[in-house]
Amino acid sequence: MNSNASPGISLPVTGIARYQPAAMLIARIFLALIFLLSGLSKLAAPDAIRGYMEANHVPGFLFVPTVIFEIGTGLLIVLGYRVRVVAGLLAAFCVVTGVLFHNQFADQTQMVMFLKNVAMAGGFLLLASVGAGRFSLDAKRDALDAHRDGRALVHPVVPLNEERNSQVSNIAEVIKSRVSANRYDTSRTVSEEQIRHLIDLATRAPSAFNLQNWKFVAVRSDAAKARLLPLAYGQQKVADAAVTFIVCGTLDPHLTLAGALKPTLDAGIIDEAVYKGWVGAAQNMYKNNQTFQRDEAIRSGSLAAMTLMLAAQDLGLVSGPMIGFDPHGVAEAFKLEPTDVPVMLVTVGYPASGNWPQKPRKPVTEVLSFA
Repeated sequence: MNSNASPGISLPVTGIARYQPAAMLIARIFLALIFLLSGLSKLAAPDAIRGYMEANHVPGFLFVPTVIFEIGTGLLIVLGYRVRVVAGLLAAFCVVTGVLFHNQFADQTQMVMFLKNVAMAGGFLLLASVGAGRFSLDAKRDALDAHRDGRALVHPVVPLNEERNSQVSNIAEVIKSRVSANRYDTSRTVSEEQIRHLIDLATRAPSAFNLQNWKFVAVRSDAAKARLLPLAYGQQKVADAAVTFIVCGTLDPHLTLAGALKPTLDAGIIDEAVYKGWVGAAQNMYKNNQTFQRDEAIRSGSLAAMTLMLAAQDLGLVSGPMIGFDPHGVAEAFKLEPTDVPVMLVTVGYPASGNWPQKPRKPVTEVLSFA
């Protein structure tokens, strides 16, 4: 896929891309070793290095600052601290030292050394462009900043092969065994920890540009259920289920995309150009189009709701999606933000007897065509 193209709701990860965070760490170490070893080797023969510098019209007193610069920047690159700035400085350093010490282009060795410096500068400019990646102090700092701004990444990015190896359920079995429940065991509750786990899984649903434009209200107290019941037109399962989720999509997703997408940039999954391209594209698509914003809110909320129901099924719970409710009344009763669009209610809990099995579906031949 062209990296500048507008994304759909999924981003395929293939080849080395799935190992990109580790590859970025190794690349930083390789680049840093050049300067760490160079700085340390200068300490072994300081007089000779000073003489070499002065022979090339560089003041000898710059020996100590040069050693400190090389070792210091090398360590910062390895640690992944302020990498964009440090890499930019090292790129300039490579070009300047190449011009000062390897400018006798008639000498083939000098020409090779100069081109080596230029190549190193290119590598550091690339590092300055893409950043340090996930395994770095920069990523940790940005994650803390995002948390302080209320935009913390709920769960880390997991490589696809690791995700497959860690699966404990058969997705096909979960899908085929899921039912839309109407009857719940009122004697059994769902803990706060279980609810948080369900939402953690629900937010792994895809969304355009990775907008993550959804919110959830977990209605589980008796008082909250009593408020919701008449707004769901008296459907008893709202009162009987351990918890009912008000699943919302959010409007104005372009205003929060930069923060929502930042951890993806920091993890090295996308680069700065893609990051800025997506943020700009979202501005153009959603800013003055309320209808499209609402459509996107419904899409994202629906995808999250389906993921939530599959997660509940996998945990031995049952669920039931509901569109029979008063959205305006729900928004008022539960103090939703003006940008929160109630998409559906999802009841979740332990099953009681009397639930229907999964109802037969239309044959594939009736709903599938090939083009």
